[in-house]
Order: sequence, then structure tokens, then C-alpha cells
Amino acid sequence: MAKAAKFTKDAKYIAAAARALQYGLDRNQRGPLQFSASIDLYLATGDEKYARLARKMAPAMGGGEVDALELYDRTFGEDHSAKIHEALKGEAEALLANARNPFGVWTFGPPEKPNFFGTPAEGDVFHLGNSARMFEAASRVALAYRYNPDPRYLEYIYDQFNWMLGVNPYGISLMEGVGRAFAPSYHQRLTFAGVARGAVPGSVVNGITYRGPGDDRPYFDMRGIDIPSFESNEPWLPHNTAYLSALTALEQIHRGGSTR
Repeated sequence: MAKAAKFTKDAKYIAAAARALQYGLDRNQRGPLQFSASIDLYLATGDEKYARLARKMAPAMGGGEVDALELYDRTFGEDHSAKIHEALKGEAEALLANARNPFGVWTFGPPEKPNFFGTPAEGDVFHLGNSARMFEAASRVALAYRYNPDPRYLEYIYDQFNWMLGVNPYGISLMEGVGRAFAPSYHQRLTFAGVARGAVPGSVVNGITYRGPGDDRPYFDMRGIDIPSFESNEPWLPHNTAYLSALTALEQIHRGGSTR
């Protein structure tokens, strides 16, 4: 609501955001959401009480709250870039350490005891492939690159895209219609409405996952049956959203370079 208020200056959005912010403050909630909302409400209203609130919360914000801290600095003329730099560098180095594999892709780690797909030692549990996690990691590394243009970071970002588009153990693109080889079928109800293979152009599947408890080998359902395993073969919008976020971050790198 606060972001909507910032862009529209609509009184009903401002009122709703103000109530929600006060609800959190009354319960001693002063985290990233309240910090961000206070900045947005200041920009929407010009009310100095929101500026004072943002300034009071700023010192407690971690450097990983990049969007909110960057907006704060632009709004109030301060500079938290060093804090952001150090936080993102730590995140990026940890992600790279967990990607020491032939494909250079995100894994659950840790590097001293690799677990590529979050495989449990025993007991089957609900799980999905790694598509969204890969691109969420790529987005964070892209942010880190803006503050520290390390070529390893750029390579990591491209490795995540390459995995999705076919540089993976199955040699298939995990985005329908982009690439040369695709899943034989999708876990998709549109199959029963006559959509061949359940294939929706542009959709990203859950992705490659583990074979079973204690078995960390990669698995993707290649049987071609009408409803294959959802763990690997089901399209899901959050994966497309994570992909778009990473692609946008990559585009920003190539257009604007680093913050240095």
C-alpha cells in the first residue's frame, strides 16, 4: 500500500498504508517492511513524521536491505553504500562457495559436505526443483556485482541461465519454447484441454531435483506420461518471476555497470 501510495498519491492507499504501519509499530515491529513503508509514505505525503521514523530505523537496517537503503540514501542524502557492499559481498562469496560444481550452479551446500538438491538423509518430504532458488541467488549476486564488479559474479549469473536453458544433466531447456530440447511432458491440467504435452510457451518448471531420500543424483521426469512428477515438471509462476528478476538485474549490470 505504501508503494502504491508513493506512485499514485491516492488518499485511500495512503490511509491504508498509514494504518498498517502504525499496526506494526504498536507491536514493536521496526524491521525492513516498516522502514521501507516509512520512506514510501514520506515520499507520498511529505509528512516529516515519516522522515523522522525512517531516520530512527536506518541504523538498525542490515546491508542486505538493498532496495530500501538505496531509496533512503537517495531521499535523505546519506550514503550506506559501504555497508551494502560488505553485506552483499559476504552473500555472494557464500553462494559462489556452494557452486563449486561442473555447472557452476546454486546448491544447498555446504562446500565441505555438498548437497546439490537439498536431499534428506531419510524420509521423503515435499520438495521442488531448484529453478526459483537459482534465480533468486543470481539476483543477489547481480546486486553484489553492482557494488563490486568481480568477473566471477558475472560468470555465476550466466551459469544459472545456462543451466536453465540446457546446460544441465538432461540437456533440456527448463523454459518451454526457449532453446532446442524440452521436457517430454508437463505436470499441467491443460493437457486434458488438448494442449499438447501440457506445454505453455515461456513457462518455467520447478526444475531438476533429487531422486529420493539419501540419493542426491539429479532427477527430471523424462517418461513423457500425461501427468509427470510435479516435483520437477510442473510450471509455476514464481519461477518465471524469479527468472524475470534475475534477467532485469543482469540487464541493469550491462546498462549501468557498477555503483563504483
